[in-house]
Amino acid sequence: MKNYIKILVRYFLILSPWLIFSQEVEVKGIVSDVTNQVLPGTTVFIKGSNKGTVTNLDGKYSIKTTKGAVLVFSFVGMITREKKVTDEEKINITLKEDANALEEVVVNFKKPLIEAGKGKLTFNLKKSTLTTGQSALDMLKKLPGINVGQNDAILFRGASGVNIMIDGKMTYLSGGQLSNLLKGMSAEDLKKIELITSPTAEFDAAGNTGIINIVLEKRLKKGYAVNLRTTISKGKYWMTNENISASLRTKKVNLYGSFDYNTPHRFTKNKSGNTINENGESLWLSRKNESNYKIKYYTWRFGAEWQFLPKHSLSINYHGYFDDFKKQNYSTVNKFNNLKELQSYTLTDNKIIEPYHYDAGSVHYMFVIDSLGKKLTADANYTSYRNYSDGILITDNYDANQNKLDTNVLKSHQPGNVDVFSAQIDANLPFKKYAIKTGVKYAKVKNDNQYEFESLEEDTYVKVPALSNHYKYNEQIAAAYITGSKEINKTTIDAGLRVEYTRAEGYTVKENETNQWQYTKLFSSFSIGQILDKDNKIDFSLNRRINRPSYTDLNPVRWYRDQYFYYSGNPNLTPELAWVYSFTYSLKNKYVFSATYNQSDNFIN
Repeated sequence: MKNYIKILVRYFLILSPWLIFSQEVEVKGIVSDVTNQVLPGTTVFIKGSNKGTVTNLDGKYSIKTTKGAVLVFSFVGMITREKKVTDEEKINITLKEDANALEEVVVNFKKPLIEAGKGKLTFNLKKSTLTTGQSALDMLKKLPGINVGQNDAILFRGASGVNIMIDGKMTYLSGGQLSNLLKGMSAEDLKKIELITSPTAEFDAAGNTGIINIVLEKRLKKGYAVNLRTTISKGKYWMTNENISASLRTKKVNLYGSFDYNTPHRFTKNKSGNTINENGESLWLSRKNESNYKIKYYTWRFGAEWQFLPKHSLSINYHGYFDDFKKQNYSTVNKFNNLKELQSYTLTDNKIIEPYHYDAGSVHYMFVIDSLGKKLTADANYTSYRNYSDGILITDNYDANQNKLDTNVLKSHQPGNVDVFSAQIDANLPFKKYAIKTGVKYAKVKNDNQYEFESLEEDTYVKVPALSNHYKYNEQIAAAYITGSKEINKTTIDAGLRVEYTRAEGYTVKENETNQWQYTKLFSSFSIGQILDKDNKIDFSLNRRINRPSYTDLNPVRWYRDQYFYYSGNPNLTPELAWVYSFTYSLKNKYVFSATYNQSDNFIN
């Protein structure tokens, strides 16, 4: 009996330390690659056991284990990593590519078309049939809450004031300049589009309706590849889209480039009407328009990425496009009195040749501090936009009996230049129980637009000073921000603060008038998200935003469609400030309900 007691005591003494230190803990974290792209489908298991899990679409995992256990992280094409569980309840892992991985191995992990969460909707377009033969602007029109309004203004949730980013970099363009850039970008080159309805403080405060981030596709597999693509479609006109792309990727270097030729010819018809006051009499104008567009877009993109040290990488990217844009607009305007009797009518032929040239270059540096995901990045970007628009407007005026009264010929020349420089430094600092992001940014914009009109007088073109003008706009913005986030069980909380100093000046040459703006504003952001269960998620956010008038909004020069219809900006506009409240409910990551409330001062329509 004593021997049995001794044996039991020995086993108890052996097992006691294990019983004391084998307390079960729940370990959570995110698995990503060296570029901070999450890796969904990563296998996470406890070494020496058959217990494991797989990261979700956001690269997140959660597993219950014991202190001292070893977690193994593996993903096809990546070097497997092991991590010992200590006192940490949050372990973020960065996986590096395996140079010896077999290129023939393919992971069939398909993301859903729509993902909702953390104040944004993500539309995954990779290998989607929706992109065939479409431009980036065409794809935006198909997304919920987006439409293109007058003067090619992009409206998000029924309002202007949305900012467009490409690969996380602000374009600083608006109106026709922005729409032409997106028209020349093939949708088949897009990886995803993010509708950021509730931007945190790390994003520019501009855009009270949100931010649209267009992410371009990149080759991740090692080796080289050459792709050829062509699309032919038919509307009123035949249209083609040809593309050639090539890439070379090694362990430390990635080179890529592409060239795209697109002919999105189109034909439009529309009707409109408005009331005017002429010599004290109220008259109704009924307008019919037919427009023919003959367009050729040439788009190119080149880039290089170099991991010159294990934790240091540098990338250079250049993106440009040129278009051959020709438009002919036929307009018929009938003038009626208040008795609906025809008084006169006008026939207008408006021809425009409008070549655009866009160049954008960027340099990106990243230092990966540790395996938890801490990193430091620095970016410098330069964008140049050139527009050389020439047009001729021929107007024939007739009386009610179809007798020709006169003919007016107006020729226009409208060169425009936009130059943008920006630089920023950001630090991403995830810790065990919370994460912090902080950074600074500086941006400088220079916009120069000239407008010259000449009228045909006795076979000679004479300058029309009343219509000609020259508008210059310069803007500088300096900003700093800090954000913090924390996960508590199934609840995620984000809060941030951003400060922006703005200095801007608009100068109208003809009137010799200068408008200046100088102000400092604070912008706060807060959001809370709750995972109710595997099928239900809710998010609420509150953001302070600013909608600065675009260059087109401020430009007082008149753009004529016919002698009765023109549009122009107002140089006296002031920035619009808004509080934006947003609520989102997601069901099965498939059905999304979103409601937004804006409370604005100095609303810009």
